Amino acid sequence: MPKGSDLLVAALENEGVDRIFGVPGEENLDVVESLRNSSIKLILTRHEQGAAFMAATYGRLIVVVPIDYTENSRVLIDELREKLEKVAEPVA
Repeated sequence: MPKGSDLLVAALENEGVDRIFGVPGEENLDVVESLRNSSIKLILTRHEQGAAFMAATYGRLIVVVPIDYTENSRVLIDELREKLEKVAEPVA
């Protein structure tokens, strides 16, 4: 039976995610392990702000919704919501 982290990684692969920027930790160890068996490349950073900056810059250069995965899932949800709101905003 697949774990929740396996389902999350599979959903990200289905959406075309090819890179995730983040800080590994004990809170997200299952997701990191699931990423080892996927086509998604995990870019390790030393700090959550660095992961967010790298993901945002990559997203702007490649024109995708970037994902940075931090130890704190609440931070991840807040950052993802902000990024999706920016993508949904009309460009003037």
